[in-house]
Amino acid sequence: MEKIKVLIVDDSSFLRKIMKKIMEESGKIEVIGEAANGKEAIEKSAELKPDIITLDINMPIMSGLEALEIIMKENPTPIIMVSSLTTEDAEVTFEALEKGAVEFFPKQTKNFNENIKTIREELIPKIENIARKKRLFGFPFSSMKGVQRRAVEKKQEEKKLITVQPERDLVIKEQIKLVVVGSSTGGPNALQTMLTSLPQDFPAGMIISQHMPATFTGAFADRMNRFSKVQVKEAKTGDKVEPGVVLITPGGQHMYLKKYRAGVPEVIISEEPKTAIYKPSVTVMAKSVAENYPKRTVGVMLTGMGSDGKDGFVEMKKRNRAIIIAQDEESCVVYGMPKAVVDAGIADYVLDIKQIAPTLNRIVRGNKD
Repeated sequence: MEKIKVLIVDDSSFLRKIMKKIMEESGKIEVIGEAANGKEAIEKSAELKPDIITLDINMPIMSGLEALEIIMKENPTPIIMVSSLTTEDAEVTFEALEKGAVEFFPKQTKNFNENIKTIREELIPKIENIARKKRLFGFPFSSMKGVQRRAVEKKQEEKKLITVQPERDLVIKEQIKLVVVGSSTGGPNALQTMLTSLPQDFPAGMIISQHMPATFTGAFADRMNRFSKVQVKEAKTGDKVEPGVVLITPGGQHMYLKKYRAGVPEVIISEEPKTAIYKPSVTVMAKSVAENYPKRTVGVMLTGMGSDGKDGFVEMKKRNRAIIIAQDEESCVVYGMPKAVVDAGIADYVLDIKQIAPTLNRIVRGNKD
């Protein structure tokens, strides 16, 4: 298979060297160019036509954010923003995602050994998955050609995916009070699309675990709160699951639902289990819901690599009759976590990201408009 052509943009020559070495060691990536600032990035993106660009945020002459806007206008290319682990960079990163970047990669400014590990374990898989998405759907991802669409539909039919259209909603008599959401790669944009489409009187509470660094989740929650009609906040122990309130698990920790008593459910934020691969873990959160919340729920699995959350959603399906929604392949940046749910045979809905909020709103109201 043809190698993925990558343009690395960073003002640190040392980091560019490290990134190039690790990328090319994968055997699947060819670094076709390097740039030290946004101006060079624009020139080389036009000249080299890379499959993917990794773009640093803070650079001299022209910042990554400025370069992003011009590249997306002149030579649209999947861009992964490279961001330091600061609250300031978090704000700019989310702005970059709004302006067309498909994902971000958090870099350490001091611990280069940690950088090497995260480049291998996080950045390389992101590049591979995003490149696969580009080859299948083209870019921008939303403009899928008819031939490609038919190929995907045939593939889905062969796998016998469970897809229920909104006009064929399941018959749900009770009003549902809790929605459980998991997401990872591509999640910030997917969550923004979903959360900003929910009405102010959304009658259920929502808990979310998004794979994200600790310094980013607070900034992300604040941003979503500014743009959404529902209330969005970074969760803390003792917060209540209430209608119209969205609680986002802090990065580096897990969210548990407290043992349910008569009244309003509460959450607990904890670093345990410290051995979990993902922090926060969707599976940890979902399993606690299955074990501690006796009423019916809805589980929503959005874009992301791997299968975190699948086992927890299976338990929710078994123990509290959860209705499961999975984001469809076309609208995912990476069709990993939703695919795991679909392949497990527990998905009731497989929907485009823009369909999820209206469908969710109908479900939690007991199918009442």
